[in-house]
Amino acid sequence: MRTVDIDYGGETITISVVAECEVIHPNDASSLPLTEPPDDGPSMEEFVEGAQNVLIIVNDATRATPTAEVLDSVVPFLDGGPELTFLVATGTHRSPTEEQLRTIFGRHLDRFRDMIEVHDARDESKLVSVGTTTRGTPVTFNKLAVDAERIITINSVEPHYFAGFSGGRKSFLPGIAGFKTIEANHSLAVTDGSKPAALVRNPIHEDMAEAVSFLRTERIFTMQLVLDSEKRVLPAHGGDIVGAFEAAARDAMALQCVPVTRKADIVVTCVPPPKDLEMYQSQHALENGKLVLNEGGIIIWVSACRNGVGNDAFLRFLHGIESLDDVEASISGGYHLGDHKALRIMQTLQWAEIWTVMGVDDELITKAHLRPFTDIQAAVDEAMATMRSRGKEPSVIIMPNGTWTVPVLEEIV
Repeated sequence: MRTVDIDYGGETITISVVAECEVIHPNDASSLPLTEPPDDGPSMEEFVEGAQNVLIIVNDATRATPTAEVLDSVVPFLDGGPELTFLVATGTHRSPTEEQLRTIFGRHLDRFRDMIEVHDARDESKLVSVGTTTRGTPVTFNKLAVDAERIITINSVEPHYFAGFSGGRKSFLPGIAGFKTIEANHSLAVTDGSKPAALVRNPIHEDMAEAVSFLRTERIFTMQLVLDSEKRVLPAHGGDIVGAFEAAARDAMALQCVPVTRKADIVVTCVPPPKDLEMYQSQHALENGKLVLNEGGIIIWVSACRNGVGNDAFLRFLHGIESLDDVEASISGGYHLGDHKALRIMQTLQWAEIWTVMGVDDELITKAHLRPFTDIQAAVDEAMATMRSRGKEPSVIIMPNGTWTVPVLEEIV
């Protein structure tokens, strides 16, 4: 018997598995050859020298980025210098609560409260058009970024299931972009090449990078962080938004892309805080977990979803869908934000079952062709019993941090 601890909404749940079981965690950072931080380009002190105003773009609370800790280092360079404005990059997420603002800014919140703006992708009065990408994405950004003399971004990098990696250009798209820009960019998530840990020939990434190039990128200084599974910060990469991001992405790949030698009949993929706020964001773990699921298997998708579904368009889409053909036909008639999530779920349902343990109403889950459970152990036990009823002794893979773990199948030599 194997026992495994799972963080469900901040509470440790211990489950037991009476079967062949492998537990996959991100790699140990202490054993990895990490990329040396770049030593070319201006320092942050040199970058802000002489500037009259500086915009600092920070992640919202759905990211694990230790923004407050970074500000501890950044603020001394800015004290007594330029006028500061902080912009919370929400993308299409809801505005942060007071508690979440405290999480983002920590002890700096009270001092900078009057300098903080929260991006609203749907408020067109605060957006400025800067061009159209070669893939046809009409690019609008928050005008604070368009008008700023200098910009500092603070971001963290990890594998992302369709953009390749989070971080870097994502501070701008989707972070501070208009809704129509985000929707057009994310429509590329239904095309080939949009996959985790891949930047080359990834249309989502390339479209994002082109959109950011419409800004004068010499005005941008970025801090790109990579965190290990204990949320400790590895050596940061600072400077040019392209070079620093790519260096951090190499570290994130080394840390979070984990080699495995086999698939399993049952995969339990879990979303620990803070990614477990919404079902919409939790899909990263589902996409990573299915990489090591056998055809005909069961994937158990675990997330507390403390704020519920989030953008529920993809779930409502699935409520009226009976087949993959229906999804593809609907998207071909016009993409809406979230459709790619519905498509990926329905694609998975063609060859596997998706069971859930979530803080989401069971009826909503059932209508989306998923099977809800309220208890992780009960779901695991039922999955094993189901496999045995089919005449198969099940193998199990558990990913306690499915959002930060990308299993890479390797051939046995």
